[in-house]
Amino acid sequence: MDLIAYGKVIKPHGLSGEVKVLPFSGELSSFKNFNNLYISQEINNPTKFIISRRRNQKDSIIVKLEGIDTIDDAEHLKGLMVFIDKKELPEKADDEYYWFELIGMEVFDNKDKLIGKVKDIMDNAAQPILVINNDSEEYLVPFVEKFVEDIDLANSKIVINPIEGLI
Repeated sequence: MDLIAYGKVIKPHGLSGEVKVLPFSGELSSFKNFNNLYISQEINNPTKFIISRRRNQKDSIIVKLEGIDTIDDAEHLKGLMVFIDKKELPEKADDEYYWFELIGMEVFDNKDKLIGKVKDIMDNAAQPILVINNDSEEYLVPFVEKFVEDIDLANSKIVINPIEGLI
């Protein structure tokens, strides 16, 4: 089993043990493909839950998990991380990628100078932001076509066009 972080349990919802899950990506549509969730403080030794019911609510998902039947049961999950098995992710086209696949990739400028590695991707209101680290600095690069020229998953390489002052 190969788990990835999907989101976080925000709080119980209602009296029947439902929980509110906030996905890190803000993307709710892929959640319909998942049959199971794995929940724990960290990725080690998560508890597997079968999803019995789900529905979207604004920017979150309300989930009923088998075995979680009261608000007290749900309260124990509050604040915990939600993981999913990569096998349950929908198929993607050749030119598509998942954000987790970009973490750890090397980032070069368009003159082939190494800038650093992708440490994280932040999702803000305007656009996602690549967080790029090297040994001494951290850079925040808007994840838009104007700055990101190429993503080569096979070679674990991202090429950016850094305008003056960005790097």
